Amino acid sequence: MRFTYSTVLLILTVVQVGLSVPLGIQYDKDPKKMNKQEKSNKNRFDTAQKDANKQISAMRKGIDKFHAGDPEATQYYEAAFGKNGVNSDSRHVDANIQRLENGKIKVKTATHKMPDSDMIAAVPYTPPAEGSSSQAWTAKDAVFGEKFHGGINRQGRAGTLIHEATHQISRLGDHVGTDGNIITRRPEDNGKPKSALDGYTNNPNGHKTVHEVAHDTDFTAVRNNAKNMHDNSDSYTLFGSLCSQPGALSRRDFDLYNQALFERDHAQLLHIARRNSCQLPKDYFAKKAAAKKAAEAKGNKTPQKAPASGGSRGMTVMSIRCLVV
Repeated sequence: MRFTYSTVLLILTVVQVGLSVPLGIQYDKDPKKMNKQEKSNKNRFDTAQKDANKQISAMRKGIDKFHAGDPEATQYYEAAFGKNGVNSDSRHVDANIQRLENGKIKVKTATHKMPDSDMIAAVPYTPPAEGSSSQAWTAKDAVFGEKFHGGINRQGRAGTLIHEATHQISRLGDHVGTDGNIITRRPEDNGKPKSALDGYTNNPNGHKTVHEVAHDTDFTAVRNNAKNMHDNSDSYTLFGSLCSQPGALSRRDFDLYNQALFERDHAQLLHIARRNSCQLPKDYFAKKAAAKKAAEAKGNKTPQKAPASGGSRGMTVMSIRCLVV
């Protein structure tokens, strides 16, 4: 579940390795049978789904770059999950992001009356039946309150969808046990005693910078003490927000790719190739044609670019520019 708080700190693909299906939504009723309010809610869900998938794509780029040793991605990872191997396990983070990339969240379309005015959304669970051999809790359809539909912005709704999806798909948690670790909805955590702490950040619209996260002292206290932040739902919301900000993770692969080529590091090359695509501006060809026409009208030929210096290495760099964004 997610809460608001009274105090808020303010393509043209060249190389493609592996495919993922975007996070889907399964509604509890046929859109043709929805009333006016439910149809309005569905429109917000549909927009949130698109925004969430952009953030999930950014998370994929972020975790791959983290594994490749990128310093910016490392900052984002540690802001959300703490130190790898101490506060979290990046292999579990990677696996949970993959589940988001290929999963589907089941939702109740109607606005739900939440038991707490600060609660944005929740995934109810049914405990195992008494005497049952199974100790697994059953996740029910996610419910979303008035805060989701009118109290947070678009980024907040996308982050909330990701948050609740991690509950439903991966059984991740919010609450902190008396041992300082995140309590999941997996059988091994059944009956685990809770403390007064939780793993929420204090900005339901998502922190945009590492600096903002550093000032969220309640969250950072939990993050720096827990050993399983990869099980904390709001850490994925936070990681998605940080990785999807304008300009985030945008150019560092250019240098990393050059270095990997020079060092013949094929594993690094595969990491970088997997997560990058080449995308031209929408009006690229129109502007190019207009420039050529204008040059011809003046009786000039279209200027030719000088060949790259540095022999074959220079030519390789030019090809790299079409591989990295």
